[in-house]
Amino acid sequence: MTQFTDKLCGAAIKDKASIPHPMIFMGCTKDAVCIAEPSEGIMREVCPHGKSQMFEAGHWLQLEQPEKLNRALLDWIRDSVPA
Repeated sequence: MTQFTDKLCGAAIKDKASIPHPMIFMGCTKDAVCIAEPSEGIMREVCPHGKSQMFEAGHWLQLEQPEKLNRALLDWIRDSVPA
């Protein structure tokens, strides 16, 4: 695991922390409220089927770039969820 999961999960659960389902993490490079890199690192460690996508936006991605967000969600659903 990484330093992120070591610090947040602790040694007792870090080996058990795994999400075996499709998951998407959408982070924003200009978000001063919720810095994306630590969360992205955790997601990559505990979600083997996870996808990460970064946007050049601030904290309110859904308001700043609704079309890009919706397109990314639809693409992820199409690629990740069985028909």
